[in-house]
Parts: sequence; C-alpha cells; structure tokens
Amino acid sequence: MNLALPYQERGDRPWLELMEEFLGSDYDFVHFNRQPGVADAVLDANAARFLRNLFRKNVPLTPPEPGMQMINLARAESPVGDPLMTECELTEFVSAFESTGFTGAIHWYRNFDRNWHTLADVDPIIRQRTLD
Repeated sequence: MNLALPYQERGDRPWLELMEEFLGSDYDFVHFNRQPGVADAVLDANAARFLRNLFRKNVPLTPPEPGMQMINLARAESPVGDPLMTECELTEFVSAFESTGFTGAIHWYRNFDRNWHTLADVDPIIRQRTLD
C-alpha cells in the first residue's frame, strides 16, 4: 500500500497513455516504461546523491527542467533545500538501495497499465468494516 498517493479513478484510458499525453514522454512514470533500464542504471550508479537530493524540504518552487526529474536529481551536484533526514537515517536508505538497486521499486510504475487492465472489473471501494 502506498499512502502518499491519492485515489486515482480508473478512467477509460490506461494511466500511462494519459500521463504521456498531459505530462510528456520525459515524465518519470512514462520514461520508466518507454525506456526500461535507463533510469535504473542512473539511479543505481548515483544512489547516495539521488537520495540526498530527493529527501529535502524547503525546496523553492521552480518550473520543471527538461528531462526526467529523477535522473536530474541523481545527476545534480548539490542538493536544494534542507535535509529531511538525519545523516544516519539517510545512510540507512542509501545502504538499502545500494544493496538492492532501484529496479524493484521502479517495477511498480512499470505495472501501471497492466494494473489498469487487471482491475477493470474490481470494485474500487473497500467494503471491510473498520474502527467499529
């Protein structure tokens, strides 16, 4: 389960097709699918830099740069904003991704359209009673 993403209605077209139409072919999720292995290799080769640049707060809002944001973060020489984690916490994340790589995590996004097809007849409402 991913708690950081809002519910997304299924709609009548596959999600990646819509993302590519509205956000372009360099949008991260589209890029993961259209150019498999490219982002994985860049993130794997720059795990510490990528995660240090990703987990930031107080980052000024700027127009997005051309290219894939994840790859841009992995290649950025210096982070923007303030650290979100302590150095010790960041080291744990870096160690885990240096050990396993990013491909497993990226595969979730590579399955967007497959999930779109698979879930065509599934009721999106969870009907299990909770917190009685």
